[in-house]
Amino acid sequence: MTKDIAEELLTCGTVKLDHCKSRKTGNSFNCYVDITADEEGRAQYVIRFPERKRGGE
Repeated sequence: MTKDIAEELLTCGTVKLDHCKSRKTGNSFNCYVDITADEEGRAQYVIRFPERKRGGE
């Protein structure tokens, strides 16, 4: 994570990451990372994946 990405995440609460690489498969993917706080004020991170376009619709 770069300084710019960390600043955007802390400022906006979400950041889009492109060309991430899976340690398990080696495949690349895009995702969003959201940051929130739990009831005790601890940071919680959620990774979301963009919806895939469905062919033929």
